[in-house]
Amino acid sequence: MLTNERLKTIVVEDEKNALKAILALTQKHVPHCEILGSAENMEDALELIEKTKPDLLLLDIMLEGRSSFELFKKLRFKEFDTILITAYQEYAVKAFELSAADYLLKPLQPEQLVDAVTKIEEKRKGKKAIDTLHVFLENMRSQPTQSKKISLPTLEIVHVVELQHILYCRATQSYTTFTLSDGKEIMVSKTLKSYENLLSSEGFFRIHKSWLINLQHAKGYDKREGGFAIMRDDTKIPVSTFKKEAFLHMLQKGLS
Repeated sequence: MLTNERLKTIVVEDEKNALKAILALTQKHVPHCEILGSAENMEDALELIEKTKPDLLLLDIMLEGRSSFELFKKLRFKEFDTILITAYQEYAVKAFELSAADYLLKPLQPEQLVDAVTKIEEKRKGKKAIDTLHVFLENMRSQPTQSKKISLPTLEIVHVVELQHILYCRATQSYTTFTLSDGKEIMVSKTLKSYENLLSSEGFFRIHKSWLINLQHAKGYDKREGGFAIMRDDTKIPVSTFKKEAFLHMLQKGLS
């Protein structure tokens, strides 16, 4: 639920019609976002941010053909939250999701804007501040051979974890528990299905309705009692009959 707290807000967008639409939607649907000003290019945005020190930045990720992330390299003041806006960079959506960065797809929809602002407010209220944008930028810059990171928010803190350090994930009703290579466990209030969709292209495999494993940490297969994946920490995880063939193929491919 939106609060009455005023959020000093700046909008940075280089398309005039899009800028007008964002300003109109913000003023109508999240009126407690106090618009301090707007900018249509990198230079004006830098000056405006340093001058007004906003709480929230609504930022198009492309400005005049340049990545707007150059802003963060030049800014001295960075104590604000950011909602990223994109029209066509579909490849970036995975990086958004992994980092838990707040983003909106053009054309902006009122309910999506309200949801994004609500998330920012809840994070600020719960003092869960984390540089999710930093995680996003690292994932965007990472090469295929480099391990990406994921943000895992809990009630107390938001954990930033390299994917290579995740052994497996287990579903518990609508929660997911991540087990890391150092034995640490992190429980997140998000379904295993959502993480399956997010991580399946990153070397993770759903071997059972309750389990999602990192294939790089699977070291064998136990044929007894229906079949189990043997993980690097010697944990045995049941393999669904329907997933057995695919898992064995992936395991053999990884071990060869």
